[in-house]
Amino acid sequence: MFTAVDIFNAALAGLAVDPISSWDDGSAAAKIGRPLYPIERDRLLSLYPWSFASDFAAPQRLAPAGPDDPFLYAVPPDALRIVTLLDERGDAVYYRREIGNRLRAMGEAASLVWISRTDEQLWPGFFAELLAAFLEARCCKALTGQDGGGLFNLAQTKFITAKGADAQQSSPRVLAPALGLLEGR
Repeated sequence: MFTAVDIFNAALAGLAVDPISSWDDGSAAAKIGRPLYPIERDRLLSLYPWSFASDFAAPQRLAPAGPDDPFLYAVPPDALRIVTLLDERGDAVYYRREIGNRLRAMGEAASLVWISRTDEQLWPGFFAELLAAFLEARCCKALTGQDGGGLFNLAQTKFITAKGADAQQSSPRVLAPALGLLEGR
């Protein structure tokens, strides 16, 4: 549905700046947007457990570094932020993320939940619009010479709206227990 350039061009349209054709087109906007886009994308994806960016799996166990740390797990390569590590009963397992993309846990883990760097084509429109709003605010001064303070306020409002829209989307895993309760009545 969306590409990174499409989303950045939506931000530029809000500033009345000509669109870019690619990150390498040589324009001032492309030179500013190329390094800024992935930083802002990852920041916004990491801020909230978006339903479209949340992922889960059994954690990959690593060989222990010594007898005192038997519970080491690999961090998935697409993980921007770890949400939780759970044991077989669904209780939280305390952990610490370490250098080298690994988790040092306080016990056996059965499930790992994380926020992934999801491809733009899988994003709902409200998230693409949210990212465009923050990019517009961040690029305003550099591209127009004007202060973008009001744009940041508007982007914050869009963040609240996007969280609300995302919260209304439910996963079948979340609905299954609730449906079971209703059937028992």
